[in-house]
Amino acid sequence: MKSRRDGKIERTNALPIRALTATLVLALASTGCGTERTGESDIEVELTGRYAGAPVVLISLDTLRSDYLPVYGYDGIETPALDRLAKDGLVFDSAWSHYPLTVPSHASILTGALPTEHGVRDNVGYPLRSDEFHYLPRLLREAGYRTAGAVSTFLLAGDAGFGDGFELYDDQIARDLERSLAASQRSGDETLDRLLPWLAEAHDEPFFLFFHLYEPHTPYDPPEPFASRYDDPYAGEVAHADAIVGRLLAELDRLGVYDRSLIVALSDHGEGLGDHGEAEHGVLLYREALQIPLIVKLPADDGVRTGERVAKPAQLIDVAPTIRALVGVEPPQDGSVPLLDLRRPDAPNRRIYAETYYPRLRLGWSELTSAIEDRFYLIDGPDPELFDLTTDPGQTRNVLLDNRRDYAALDSWLEQQVADLTAPSAVDEETQSRLASLGYLSSSAAVGDGPLPDPKSRIHVLTDLAEAFQLQGRGRHAEAVESFRRVVNDNAGLADGLEGMATSLHALGRLDEAIDAYQQAMTASGGADRVALNLARVFLEAGRLDDAVAHAELALPTRPPEANLILARVALRDERPEGAIELGRTALASRPGDVSAHILLAEALILTGDLDAASREVTAANAARDAQSGDVTPTDFFFVQGELAAQQGQGEDAVRFFLQEIQKNPGNLRAYTRLAFLYAFFDQPAQATAALRQMVDANPRPSAYGAAVEALRALGDEGQASRLLDYARRQFPQDVTLQEL
Repeated sequence: MKSRRDGKIERTNALPIRALTATLVLALASTGCGTERTGESDIEVELTGRYAGAPVVLISLDTLRSDYLPVYGYDGIETPALDRLAKDGLVFDSAWSHYPLTVPSHASILTGALPTEHGVRDNVGYPLRSDEFHYLPRLLREAGYRTAGAVSTFLLAGDAGFGDGFELYDDQIARDLERSLAASQRSGDETLDRLLPWLAEAHDEPFFLFFHLYEPHTPYDPPEPFASRYDDPYAGEVAHADAIVGRLLAELDRLGVYDRSLIVALSDHGEGLGDHGEAEHGVLLYREALQIPLIVKLPADDGVRTGERVAKPAQLIDVAPTIRALVGVEPPQDGSVPLLDLRRPDAPNRRIYAETYYPRLRLGWSELTSAIEDRFYLIDGPDPELFDLTTDPGQTRNVLLDNRRDYAALDSWLEQQVADLTAPSAVDEETQSRLASLGYLSSSAAVGDGPLPDPKSRIHVLTDLAEAFQLQGRGRHAEAVESFRRVVNDNAGLADGLEGMATSLHALGRLDEAIDAYQQAMTASGGADRVALNLARVFLEAGRLDDAVAHAELALPTRPPEANLILARVALRDERPEGAIELGRTALASRPGDVSAHILLAEALILTGDLDAASREVTAANAARDAQSGDVTPTDFFFVQGELAAQQGQGEDAVRFFLQEIQKNPGNLRAYTRLAFLYAFFDQPAQATAALRQMVDANPRPSAYGAAVEALRALGDEGQASRLLDYARRQFPQDVTLQEL
């Protein structure tokens, strides 16, 4: 059992991976179909189409290592829901993912195709072309099934190709572009709540339910009682995920459909947890990242016994063909094998393929591929490794030199499997020209040719990077900048490190340095739209409006709502409210219900004097915020409501709104200065001065001091403005803006 504190792995008991050793060795050594419990009459039962019209439930528990479950021999966690499914179904002792990332793996789960075939080679930049494949939800719907899905991360968004064939696909998750991808998630409980009303309405008909939980993905933060019950937060997350699955099973019981349902529970990939130096996943291809739990519960049927274990290796691309075959929608194709056929004595011993291009695309390191056949497990890269899983399930000894023939056979096979890598998010000619005019590369340098380091030799860099992000998350931005700087000094092309450094520099108000770091991140990422948007925001704050426009326009083809909102902000700064209104409405048309768009429109309408229209936009913003999951409160949400209240002569309401804005977004300098002016209007000079003092205390950077100086001058307090300016110039002697005030 492991516990994580401050990003470090502490080993507190025997490793969970040992729990799987016996079952893995049995699976590898077996020449039969799985267990002695399977009788010959069971094996001969014809299952194709046997469960036509049966409800189908597919449960995906993101980032769940199989060796953290009791059903795979681990005794450190209680998982009654998955234990129940295992008792009522079939457990696959040796099941494998093809990619240690969420999006490529789910593409394989739902299409039955390898990443080399469906082309999704990373979490971002590779949309799923579901219409070109045997996409399970679409085929089931065409066969008369009701279909619904709900996901717990925006990575599986419907517009990325995953919504095809679903009558309901709930991916309404707040997307905060200022935060990491991992932060753009919601709890599995909330995701399940979005599905239950549909399930209650559709349960009497043939239905397909796809339920995705992000537990136990990072950040590991289990709620009570699991946080107190388990010292290891990952274990607590696993237990919480099981409890959520238990809620779903209980609802299936209540509706009377559990027994007649085909239920598949699995994970998309595992988690490193430090076993080979990787804390999370995506970079390395060791067993802890690729071996997954896989349980199949069939509808109640005397023809197939329950509680069986299947030893022959299974893989994620078997899942969709299995479901299709069992309900009679479409027979399997290509090289996939329905999972239940693995119970047969003559089931083939297949080679299982996996890959990761994440280190190449995101870190500038080499990609890795792997092949598993019988006892041998090959990880191919600049420094290849061959492991004998029968004697070394923990993969601690490279036996390549002693088994050259086996290595050569697997290596030759891998060469035939690998497909060429295309650059993420193909850039159109216009965007290429814009990138070039700004001095950026139009494709990621990591996709280019040339020798690249083996990821395992650089994996320590991710620990250093994680520590930098932890400092950033705690608001210790000055320390974070130095940590990021040490990382990027040794890894100049590390876009995440450069972007992280830029974010902390921005938070510190060091805008020129932030711009420089973001520009380096633009080059390292090949002009990623996310980086371009963040850089546009910093240019806007720095008053470099032309540069803000140029970088926002880079993201227009792929991120039109966000890009148009930045362009609208530029129009407001340029005193063109009518232009801001047009751009705001364009953004809203492409993403209805966007809270930021409604708030921006309200601000622009206030400037035109149309307070009634502004009030309607504020009402719409509040309704949109209330309708969304999580805390969707963008910067200026309360500020604009304060502006509207002030214009309507509702001074006390305006003060309340400005105070709410400051509490929610302490970096919003406009809220402090407007509040100070209101206090002065109410003849409360002490409160006005206190508001400005609070602003510089909360934001000790040149822009805050400059705003306070200008506000004091506008309030007629030249003496205090002069003293504050002198102090600020001593603190920031290199700041040009302060020198010019």
